Amino acid sequence: MIGLMNNKMGKGCQGILLLSALGLLACKPIKDVETAGYIIGENDIEVIKTKESDIKESILQASVVLTTEVDKNNRKFCSGTLVEGDQGTMRILTNHHCFVNDQNEGNSAELMAGHCKSTVVYFNFYQDRKDQRIIRGCAFGSFRSFKEWDLAVFALDRNPPENFAPAPLGTDEDVKPGDEAMIVHFPFVDKADPLYLEKTFLEPTSEIRIPYAQVTDKNCVIEGYFPKDQWSLDPTLPFSKKHTCDQKKGSSGSALWHKATGKVTGVNWGGIKLSYENRLERDIHNVATRMKVVKAFLNNETIESEVLEQDAPPSGVVETEAKSESMLSCGIVGLGSESQVALLFLIGLWPLAIRRKKT
Repeated sequence: MIGLMNNKMGKGCQGILLLSALGLLACKPIKDVETAGYIIGENDIEVIKTKESDIKESILQASVVLTTEVDKNNRKFCSGTLVEGDQGTMRILTNHHCFVNDQNEGNSAELMAGHCKSTVVYFNFYQDRKDQRIIRGCAFGSFRSFKEWDLAVFALDRNPPENFAPAPLGTDEDVKPGDEAMIVHFPFVDKADPLYLEKTFLEPTSEIRIPYAQVTDKNCVIEGYFPKDQWSLDPTLPFSKKHTCDQKKGSSGSALWHKATGKVTGVNWGGIKLSYENRLERDIHNVATRMKVVKAFLNNETIESEVLEQDAPPSGVVETEAKSESMLSCGIVGLGSESQVALLFLIGLWPLAIRRKKT
């Protein structure tokens, strides 16, 4: 059973009355959850200065920012990663939701191909390399995406220079909970930031400002997979791993890098925040699609749920009532306003409220 909630909830009671064999459950108010869930604790995102950074050059070169016109009034920017393609053609790996104005637009091949046609990919997009950026586009007919895994891939119209190598892809078996990670991404910079103009670049064709590359490599730890009893909180959780690396709008599609191996261990799509009726604490996790799923997608293969269940940790005690907010972390620039869509699910007899915010 799925229902829709308004973007802004009134002060009155917003809930669902469920009649069970035990009697009538009371209507309880749904709290409005703050939208800063991607920053876990202190903000550890920093602008990359390549001359001072110890980030491997191969990681810097494989990390890209892309902009896409999703309608005539809106142009999104997202992060992405250079990966291998067929017959020597390089591809860009990112998120499905970077190419739709609303996640409910689905997988229309015509729609997605049209959006990809407008895509511009920037390599070497670093604050201290302003004159060294490289621009590429989406090759016609190459775009492919899968909404359920929130993944997208397309071939470049031309390969970057030979010194730009595709990112090495790791395996889920390489990684264990507690391992350190890192993200090179292009998160949103607030106009109120006194260094806003220095941290962003004015794209000449669209006249929007795109953030230069930033890094999250402090307090950035892989936490593992979601237990199976939490999979209903969001349709992507069975395919994802959680981590503590700070993200914001614009981080969508970036690679989650495993520090020890220097390989990609996931594709970031956002974060999820859980709050419970019977305790004040909230569980906040940022989330990346796991490598078994990423590789299956890149190879145009399917993956059985049993394979994912084998890796899921034992289920914990299920809270009687839990509410979650999951947020996609791409950025929108343009005349259109932010859109929010809420989904309300029933799991057994207990109401679980989920609000997903598209940005």
